[in-house]
Amino acid sequence: MRRLACLFGLWISLALAPAWAQQDAGATAEQLRQDLARQTFVGELERDGFIDAARAEAIRRHYFEGAGSQPAPYADEAPRPAAVQGAGPADEQTDELAAAEPSFWERYFTWSHFIKLIAVALLLLAFARTLGRLIAGAWKLFAAVPQICYQLILLAPTLLGLLQPAAISVRHTYYIALACSFILPMVLYWMMKAYPAVTHKLFGFVARLPTQRFVQLLCLLGLLYTGGLAVLHQSAILGFLAAACLSGLLSFTLYYGQGTLLLMLGRNDLGAAIVGHLLVLGSYVGLQLGGHLPAQAHYFAAGLEYYGSLALGTALLLATSPWSDERRMRLVCTPLFILLFVLASVGFFMLDVSVISVILMGFFCLFALEWIAYLGYQRGAIVGSALLGAALYGLAMLLDHYSGALYAAFAQG
Repeated sequence: MRRLACLFGLWISLALAPAWAQQDAGATAEQLRQDLARQTFVGELERDGFIDAARAEAIRRHYFEGAGSQPAPYADEAPRPAAVQGAGPADEQTDELAAAEPSFWERYFTWSHFIKLIAVALLLLAFARTLGRLIAGAWKLFAAVPQICYQLILLAPTLLGLLQPAAISVRHTYYIALACSFILPMVLYWMMKAYPAVTHKLFGFVARLPTQRFVQLLCLLGLLYTGGLAVLHQSAILGFLAAACLSGLLSFTLYYGQGTLLLMLGRNDLGAAIVGHLLVLGSYVGLQLGGHLPAQAHYFAAGLEYYGSLALGTALLLATSPWSDERRMRLVCTPLFILLFVLASVGFFMLDVSVISVILMGFFCLFALEWIAYLGYQRGAIVGSALLGAALYGLAMLLDHYSGALYAAFAQG
């Protein structure tokens, strides 16, 4: 009985839907005619010079004095045929207004669609238990299929999108390859978690590695994977990830989550991080200035310039900190930091090495402020505050003076 009542209500709603829609459309047309009857629109057109007085009067007679009357011809021209009378600019504009299609809200937010929505909701409520049983049965069928079937079904198009993205879509090859490059590691991880016995037989030696070596192995695999795909598909995003994996090999990692930026760099790996990033950036800058930089290196430029410079600056700032316990490292890295600041200044003002130079100069400013505060507050709060305030004021003056050059450097990079 409940289902019959629901079906009867649905039939009544569908039967009355055209009448409601027609009544709504008629009310809208009548409201439009009343608004236009004020003649404000025609008066504004006439006052602004878009139409003359004769044409404005013709529009008023045609649209406000009678729906079927034709506008009187002008005094200085002969009567025109009906097909030609509507060819003027004002007539075209008014015809466009009269024949304008209803907006999105007028088209879909009508009484008929509201009634249809209620009818569908009532049907869903009436057959909710049946639909629930169908969904539960379908889920049992999906769950009965082995995981390997879904994994292979997902793995096949992913490999196709990585190797031949044009076979899926010629116009979206770049985005298909980029998406598949992220999907493939997730599918492989799913397969490894689903079959731990097979994974242990194939990669059992990985579980016996120390944590640091395991992370370095992952970074090496990520470097080879993302670097190869960056060159294959000419992707700067994958090139940036490859540069991040290279920094991970050199003991520098970065994590961003929940509004927190975390730089992870162990003190025991400062030497490897400094020397490694210094060699990588030095080689990159040398090849760039010498004109021998390969064309494929363009895809890794953003990662090396931004991420690599950030890693090198962080390692140097940590090694030269006045609160560091490693005095020998500080004695070695402080002259190196000063030398890099000089080279970065030359690169910024005289050479086309803007991004790397700006980042290293910024870290050197932090190094200088750190030592000024350390030495100043050892002589008292007043002396320390005065020295630190003067240094910050001078830094602000420099930023104001070179703000345009700094913005141009980052915009170019």
